Amino acid sequence: MGLALHLGALGTTVLGGCCLLANRRHAGGVRGLILTLLMVVAMADAAAGAVLLAPIAWSGLLLAGAVVSLAAPGRRAGAGERRVARAHEAIGAIVMAFLLILMTVPAAAAEVATSGHHGGPASALTATGIVGAVGYAAASILIRRTRRVDRVQQASMGLSVLLMGAAVVAG
Repeated sequence: MGLALHLGALGTTVLGGCCLLANRRHAGGVRGLILTLLMVVAMADAAAGAVLLAPIAWSGLLLAGAVVSLAAPGRRAGAGERRVARAHEAIGAIVMAFLLILMTVPAAAAEVATSGHHGGPASALTATGIVGAVGYAAASILIRRTRRVDRVQQASMGLSVLLMGAAVVAG
């Protein structure tokens, strides 16, 4: 079940990437494309069993990509839409980075690791990840974009994160 959810999340991210490529006026520009490519490779590697990099390394790269994608927003006409698109992509990468870490830590090990110093249960981390995934998916639907390709890209990213959250729950 987990592999099917991983592959579904990967497929929807690829669909979103195709929408970015098809959209010549994409608000995120080259940075958005690079961030999407980074997400696709990280998810493919996670589905394959972390062959290229450890999940924590992918998470770090996704976080760095999110920061770079938000750097220097445009000042031309339509800059507000570009900022919304970049923020959407960056927040997706941040939630995805968190979920990647949650997917790779077995529940028992996470419970032991978090029951020490601060005493917080691993289920609280999982709940945080799921709330983040559901919130991001809802925001992906609620953000109004005028072009169909933009709406499909947003929805596919939201669905991808939601499927990753489901993979965390499925264990």
